Amino acid sequence: MERRALLVGIATSVVSTPAWGQMVLTGDGPRPRPPDDPAAARFVRAQEFAAGLDRHVGGDVGDFLYHAGIVSHLGLTAYLFNRGLDDAWCRHRLGLDVAKTLAFANHLGLGCDCNRMAELAALLGPYGRWRLPHGCDLPDVSAVRPATAVIGVARLLEDVEQRITDGRFR
Repeated sequence: MERRALLVGIATSVVSTPAWGQMVLTGDGPRPRPPDDPAAARFVRAQEFAAGLDRHVGGDVGDFLYHAGIVSHLGLTAYLFNRGLDDAWCRHRLGLDVAKTLAFANHLGLGCDCNRMAELAALLGPYGRWRLPHGCDLPDVSAVRPATAVIGVARLLEDVEQRITDGRFR
């Protein structure tokens, strides 16, 4: 139980800022966000999925990767929405490919240049593939350590939140 409490703490404390959904970038500082802001809604959804990610740490690695892909993709697209892109644009050009979405978000200034996250994103790829039957041609996941990967995903969400809320782009 102690390990689970630690992982829940990491996944929720690193990424949770209740007031985030009420802030937006302007030239003069933060102002209230409209209630229907797609970036805020997407980021809140990423936080919700991140809070449950620890449930998948001790189980099937493929199931963990699927859920880590959801969290990562939601966070990255929240950043892209904040930069002016919309869901249709992201869906058409990036799909559910976490590595491609991370690369594009970094190109637009996210600055998440952690090698571990890049490796995890490449493994996640189009995360829907982790829902396929396990006999399919999937990459070797023997080196994946979900307890470490969940920290990388939490740091990714922290980077996204920081760039969106205070406007610092690298």
